[in-house]
Amino acid sequence: MLLSGPRLWRSAGCALVITVSCLTPGAFGAGAPAIGGTLPEDYLPALAPILQVARQRSPQVIAAEIEVALSEAQAFAADAPRLPSLSANLNFTANQTAVPGDASIQNRDHGFFYALTLNQAIFQWGALKNQSAIADINVQIAGKNHAEARRLLTLSLRQLYLSLVAKKAALVQVRHAFGLVEAGQALEREKLDRGLVARAHVASRELALREARLHLTRLEADWAGDRRRFARMAGIGELNEEAVPSAIPVLTAAPAAASAVLVGITQDGGRSLFEAEILALRSREAVLRYEIAKVRLRPKIYASAGTSLDNATTATMNSVTQQAVTRQTASVRAQWDIFDGFATRGAKQEALTARRQQESRLANFTAEMMERARLLERQLAIDAEAMEISEIHRTMASLGLKQLRQEFELGRAPRTAVTGAESAVLVSEANSAGTRAVYLSRWSELVSLAGLDPVLNNVPR
Repeated sequence: MLLSGPRLWRSAGCALVITVSCLTPGAFGAGAPAIGGTLPEDYLPALAPILQVARQRSPQVIAAEIEVALSEAQAFAADAPRLPSLSANLNFTANQTAVPGDASIQNRDHGFFYALTLNQAIFQWGALKNQSAIADINVQIAGKNHAEARRLLTLSLRQLYLSLVAKKAALVQVRHAFGLVEAGQALEREKLDRGLVARAHVASRELALREARLHLTRLEADWAGDRRRFARMAGIGELNEEAVPSAIPVLTAAPAAASAVLVGITQDGGRSLFEAEILALRSREAVLRYEIAKVRLRPKIYASAGTSLDNATTATMNSVTQQAVTRQTASVRAQWDIFDGFATRGAKQEALTARRQQESRLANFTAEMMERARLLERQLAIDAEAMEISEIHRTMASLGLKQLRQEFELGRAPRTAVTGAESAVLVSEANSAGTRAVYLSRWSELVSLAGLDPVLNNVPR
């Protein structure tokens, strides 16, 4: 049999094409909601080139690409039994044969000998075809796993980067607060030297300063560890502190878009999700394995043809005879395994059980993902409200600081009031960055879950 069209197409480098074909969200079609301009990299441009590099250098993506290449090689091996097999044997031999008790007869064979044999499976009840179909399924699964690895990597990097931004905003506020405590402690020491405060009071303030320093050190260590983890996951050398912004621009929540994405996910029961498609393919693979096991004890037909050359020399007292013997053979044979100790029965039961297992996993997975999508949609509405409230607090804190600065310039407010208002502004900005990071993180997860992530369509050709 000849190679099928899909196999030849894949041999020309179809792994990338298969991966691309796995990325189109079938649940939405042409009615997919507009996602452009709503993802974290749209608000934080420094993230976009990092995601681009990660798609090429990340260890997870590289491992998935190796799995695709491995499945491609295994697919060729699975096709091999459907094709003719040709073997050749060539050797130079010198043989001498004597008959005991008759010294007058001696046979001697010497020279080149060869044999050429061609074998072909003729009829296997569809077993070989089903083996090739299983190999095709494994290639598709590897492609989907590759796409899933890229999807999860992109989502994780977005969420971790948003966390870094929120933590930096909080770190800015904590550093400012620590600076105030440190400056206040220096003033308390000066008062102690002048005998204006008790030593116990200063000792209490010293303890508060140590606690503030410990809190700041812990936050900085945690933030540095997250930056290293992000860099390692993205496949980049280092992520400097300056490369992470301390604020997220104002977002515009779009509840209607979240609802549209949820409808797209749920309208087909979640079966267009990557993992659901993989489980469906696994179920199909189990069906094919059952079809293969079902015919294991049926007779199978093979054909073979061959040609060979032997050189023979026969020597007697009176003559020497040399012959070159060529042989051509052609045959059709049937092989029938009648009883295999119930191994076939076990293989069929195993395949049927595997099918039920994959179908059960598919049902559980889709139900879980449907609930996860609905939860994300509800949480996004709550996050939008939290963003609005934090924005109100930030605006009020900014207006309060502006007013106090004017009062201070007119001499009607102390400097400490302005300092307290500045701290309140930093706290409100940290809270605002945190609420925006949570909203963008959940929105990214919903978009990614639906298969609408633009990153999934940017596969290098």
